[in-house]
Amino acid sequence: MSLDFLYEDGDLAVLNKPAGMLTHPASRREILPSVSDALVHGWGDALDITAFDPARPGIVHRLDCDTSGLLVVAKHATSHAILSAQFKARSVVKRYIAAVHGRVHTDEFVIAEPLRRVRGRSHYKMIAQAHPDAKDAETHCQCLYRTSTKSILLVTPKTGRTHQIRAHLAHKHHPLIGDGLYGKPSKHYPGHLLQANYLEFTHPTTQHRLAFQLNAPAWAAY
Repeated sequence: MSLDFLYEDGDLAVLNKPAGMLTHPASRREILPSVSDALVHGWGDALDITAFDPARPGIVHRLDCDTSGLLVVAKHATSHAILSAQFKARSVVKRYIAAVHGRVHTDEFVIAEPLRRVRGRSHYKMIAQAHPDAKDAETHCQCLYRTSTKSILLVTPKTGRTHQIRAHLAHKHHPLIGDGLYGKPSKHYPGHLLQANYLEFTHPTTQHRLAFQLNAPAWAAY
């Protein structure tokens, strides 16, 4: 369970999570490899596991299992608290590359539909709906290119709700390609096509602004 680190110091690390790896197990029944387990095994005493929720040591924020890309993780409680506060204050910049079904006709658009959780048989999903339990959610989208059957989008979520990008794009009738929960599975890909491509935040110790960007995934090629 080796991890692809792009940056590491005594406070934190930034890694490129592959699709198909959990950020952390959501239940005891999940047996897929996870970032949290790999951190415990790889970092050893460098990770202060007593400072974290035992179920998610080192984890500051999460990416869905099928979402690949940039993830910042913390080594100790102080770093975790400061980074978490940045996410809560929405001062962290996140951008994603998404492949969606259908031809998106607008070059730029904003989805600002509240989201609420709805439970199903074995999982839950978020739906865009005005409801007392719904939470505000805002997603900015830019179409990078389009064909007659698919579009590649640069997506900037202004809020960080669970499944926000997936639920919002499905609400606009452009679900992620391969998303079996909000659309339909793909014959060509094992999961949905979404990459956390850009991440920017303030280092908790140096106060320097750090920014990381990945190359676009192969499935986003024109």
